[in-house]
Amino acid sequence: MRNITSTLGAVSEWSFLWIIALAFGTGVGCWLPSSALAAEAASATTPTLFASNDGPYTGGRGLITASGPTGMFLNPTSGTLTKGSITAQVFGTVIKPISALPNAGKDQFSYYNGLASYGVTDWLEVGGLAQLADRSNNNDQQSVMAGGGFARVRVLKDQGWVPELSFGGMFFEGNELLDRRTLFLATSKRVAISDNGPIRGFRLHLGGRHFWQKDRTELTFRNWQFLRQRGDEDTVGYVGGELEFPKNIFLVSEVQTKETGDQRVPFSVGLQLRHPDGFGLSVALLRPGLQEGMTAYIGIGINFY
Repeated sequence: MRNITSTLGAVSEWSFLWIIALAFGTGVGCWLPSSALAAEAASATTPTLFASNDGPYTGGRGLITASGPTGMFLNPTSGTLTKGSITAQVFGTVIKPISALPNAGKDQFSYYNGLASYGVTDWLEVGGLAQLADRSNNNDQQSVMAGGGFARVRVLKDQGWVPELSFGGMFFEGNELLDRRTLFLATSKRVAISDNGPIRGFRLHLGGRHFWQKDRTELTFRNWQFLRQRGDEDTVGYVGGELEFPKNIFLVSEVQTKETGDQRVPFSVGLQLRHPDGFGLSVALLRPGLQEGMTAYIGIGINFY
């Protein structure tokens, strides 16, 4: 297996991912007091389907992702928008796909995602999505766009020993490279660590998504290696974790299985600021499955209550 980047030397990509997992596990092990476990057990209740928030509740909701709906950086999570709230968010990154062409190093595109969503109820969120890929290769420049929408339903709240559980779907339509239909399932569980310490809590995320798209035989553009191997559908699993610090700052990391056409195992690590007044900011490094190294990721969003 190739190394993640030349700076990591002999450390393999899976070793790097295990280091991330170990860091999260060590943080929880060091800071989780027995009283936190006792409190969780004491508050355990019978699960209620499609429950309202009944007071302050955020669940496993993050910020805009490369997939579209809010979550970590690559994949959506289980949290839904509070009833009556509206959010608008956007992110951008630069990706250099692995190519079989001699000028592969010059072939890149800027990639942007945007969303606007509304909390119909505490457990139902609907919204619109937009994608823009701006390809630049010497004098060959081309922009492609797609629009779409999504819906996410929270079946269970994170309460007691019961994890938060949601399902949803999304679609993009407008260009052969971006057209896609996706169904996803996500769950998460938060463990409180401290009310005033340096680490306030830890949340584990698990999820999966299945998508349908045009395969390689239907594409007119197939210069990138991942497009030459692209299939018409696939199922992806992902796992992630987040450490909550003071000032509403979260350290978030995730890894997912390869999807059809991917050359590398996708993963991400970065910070999210989720201010209670409605401002959100994401700064991260991610490695999409279609490129060799890592790339910067910046997202910003505002909630309107």
